[in-house]
Amino acid sequence: VLVIGGALAALALLRWHELGLWALVMAVPDGTWFPLPTGFGNLTAVDLLVVLVSVLWLARLIVQDRGITIRLPPLSLPFALFLGAALLSMTITLSLEASIKEFTKWLEMFAVYVYVANTLDPAKAQRVLAVILLAGISEAAIGIYQFMFKWGPDGFLLFGRFIRAFGTFEQPNPYAGYLALIAPVALGVAFTVNSQQSAVNSKTDHKSLFTVYRSLFTSRLLLVLLGIVSLVAMLTAVAMSWSRGAWLGV
Repeated sequence: VLVIGGALAALALLRWHELGLWALVMAVPDGTWFPLPTGFGNLTAVDLLVVLVSVLWLARLIVQDRGITIRLPPLSLPFALFLGAALLSMTITLSLEASIKEFTKWLEMFAVYVYVANTLDPAKAQRVLAVILLAGISEAAIGIYQFMFKWGPDGFLLFGRFIRAFGTFEQPNPYAGYLALIAPVALGVAFTVNSQQSAVNSKTDHKSLFTVYRSLFTSRLLLVLLGIVSLVAMLTAVAMSWSRGAWLGV
């Protein structure tokens, strides 16, 4: 099962490397469950997926374009300056192992940023947004369950009746911080789709309204509904985390 399943997954990723990005999005909250120990800390599913997505993308560039042509997105220069400053700070670090671990995270973020900017068209971006919102909903559901049914360590006990929501992050504060990053995206998706719908309606006569609404239902209405549901769920979970910093952040 593992060999055949792995082979099918590898073929699917070679054909649609966008699936690797979806897996990467879902692995962010859950990727630390099965760490692989190394000399510089633990490798997680996120680390492996960043490498896999990057290698598959470069391989496709070589095959399709007979070479590697990468467009640097607008924030590349400030990002590179930040990475350079972080690299210089490692010369006076108190822990080289910890510094390499944290620097690798920022390097991976830059790699994903360049990948997304070069490969995602509006249709792919819409699908990735849906996966991000689904990841937020799943984490929110775990936290709400923990809060309501007191599933967690006694140190997170709240008012003697509830448990602070912490999801798969082991601590309420990073859990709430994760949701606080996705919640504004959910709100933005809802506002953007509604504004696009209003703009389309204002430029459309009655004969083509049916066509417009059919396209909205098939391609955008589901996304905006997903955005609203995820927004409500994530804000509820952030409140249940009792993380005041995340409250202020939201």
